Parts: sequence; C-alpha cells; structure tokens
Amino acid sequence: MNLIRRSSAVTCSVRYPGCPHPPACESPTLCSGSYNLRRLACDQLTFIDPSPVVQSRRSSRRPSSSLVRCLVCQCGAIPLSAKAGLASDILSIVTRVGLDAHIWDAVLHSLLALAPVTFQDVRVEIRQPEDKSLKVANVILGPSADDIFSLRGSYTYADIGVRQASAGQGAGPPSAFIDHIDLWLSLPEAQADDFPRFDTFHSIVDAPLFDCLRFKSDMLDCPECETLKAILRSVLEGTQLDWALKSDKLEFEFPYPQGFRVLSSQSILSLQVNLEHTIDDATITLDAAEQVEWIIRDGQGKGDEYLEELVAARTSGPSAGASSGTVAGPSAGGGLEHGG
Repeated sequence: MNLIRRSSAVTCSVRYPGCPHPPACESPTLCSGSYNLRRLACDQLTFIDPSPVVQSRRSSRRPSSSLVRCLVCQCGAIPLSAKAGLASDILSIVTRVGLDAHIWDAVLHSLLALAPVTFQDVRVEIRQPEDKSLKVANVILGPSADDIFSLRGSYTYADIGVRQASAGQGAGPPSAFIDHIDLWLSLPEAQADDFPRFDTFHSIVDAPLFDCLRFKSDMLDCPECETLKAILRSVLEGTQLDWALKSDKLEFEFPYPQGFRVLSSQSILSLQVNLEHTIDDATITLDAAEQVEWIIRDGQGKGDEYLEELVAARTSGPSAGASSGTVAGPSAGGGLEHGG
C-alpha cells in the first residue's frame, strides 16, 4: 500500500499482486474511516470473495466527503460490471448525489453495454461544479489504466450530471434526478456490424426531468471524433437513437475555431430532410456520411470548399458515375444554399 500525502489530502494505491484481499463487499467499509483520503487505486487485487457490493449496504455507511476518485484495475477475478459497482460504492456515489440506487445501476448498465470485451478497468469520480444544484459523476472505462488516464486509444468517458430536485418537483424521494449524460467515446476498432447500441439509455432519456444525451469530441482528426461521426451518421440514417432525437433530447458537440459547435436535435432533423445542398448554381445530394463530413467541415468554415470538392469529383472523370450522390443543375428550392 502506497500513501502520498499532499497537504491534508491523501492518495492511496493498494497493490497486492496475487495476494488475497478481503471480500469485495467489505472494501467500502475499509475506506469509510479515511476522511482525508482523496484518491484510491485498487491495483491487481485478488478478492477472497469476488461478490459485488450488496445494494442495501450503500446507504448504511457514512460517506467520506473527501474521496473523489476510485480506480479499480487489473483485478481479473471480478468482471467489469462488478469493478464499476465497487468503485461507485467506495465513493458512495448514490448517497452523495442523492440518486435512487436503481437509477444509478441503470446508468452503469447502459455504460457497460457500450464497452467492448477488451475493457477491463474502471475509474469513477465525483466533483462539484460551480452550479451548486448540480453534482457530476464521471465513469471512465477502458482496456487499461493507461487508456483511462491518458484518454488515448480506446475508452468510454461519461459525465453524468445529477441535479437536486427543487421543492416544486415533489417532496418525496428521490431527492435528485439525472439532468444530462455527456459521452466521449473512442472505439477505433468498432465495425459497423458490431457498433454498440444505445437502446439501454432509452428509459433514462425518457425520464420527464432528463434534459440531454450529448455526444462530444474535444478534438478533430482523432479516434474520438471518428466515433462521434459514426454515431451521428447512424442517427442521420435513422438506425440509432431515433427515440432520443424525436424527444428533442439528443445533441452532438465538436470543436470549431471559436470554441465548440452544438448540433441540436432540431438541426439533425432538418439535415435528415434536406439532403440537397446548392453551391455555385449546382445542386448536390449528400448521403449520410457526406452530410456528417460537411457538418464537421462547415464548423471549420470549410463547408463550401467540401461541397465544391464533391461537385468536382462527381462531374469529372470516369469515377463520376460511381459516386453515391448526384449533381443537378440550378436548384428550384427546398435544399440548402451555400456560397454567393
């Protein structure tokens, strides 16, 4: 066990390769008295009893207000779902954010459904943003601790915003509700036929007070952005997240020169209808993949340039007939006009 003390805060790394550790369900109890502990890493532990934490124990323990991060990695005897539950329980997520335990379990279940079989490690965090009515829990899943901390390679990063219910939203429990879920996904090895489904989020998004399911990328030209583009393409094709789109609770966010551009549900619905774009008196029909690329390029101020490239490619050379879209003469209206 390694302890690193910074002022009054303590970071603890527990690493016992091959040595038996108390049952997984007792681990939260072992941490409950460490009120200065800020970060805990459980590395290469072998539990005597790998059973996950019993739900009823979650509310019976006084939570440590100082613990903000728990990493569970290379504990091969327990599945990823149990690791996520253990890390959540060590942090007392349910108690500290005021959520109903079954709702938090549904969130974990939905996130775990996105994880490939190669994902083995989990990091759970809790933080308090400037908005005091909101608390945020982060769940990061990946093949290894390196992927989880560097956010390179493959990972699933979720930002779950939990808002405290106001007096007008009901006097009884639960005292909080999920306000939003932001997802940064990097799944470079995922193929179209085995791409994760988001149906498990349906009941969460359908909750009356839930505001937004948001897919985000902080950079362009990276696996994270490619995953976002693949998801947006499936939405435009109508094969994913149609229920979130029609409930006006779906957004995509990606960088552009002035910050970040947000693509709302209404904008996506408009793009599903308006497949035609007009540039330099030529009307071009875009498929879903081209629509996504145009959206990204347009955010960089290069949307017209991309359309001109497509028009040139389709109207010249023997490959023009192989293009997935079409080019026509001057538009009679109904499409999106660009240029001047």
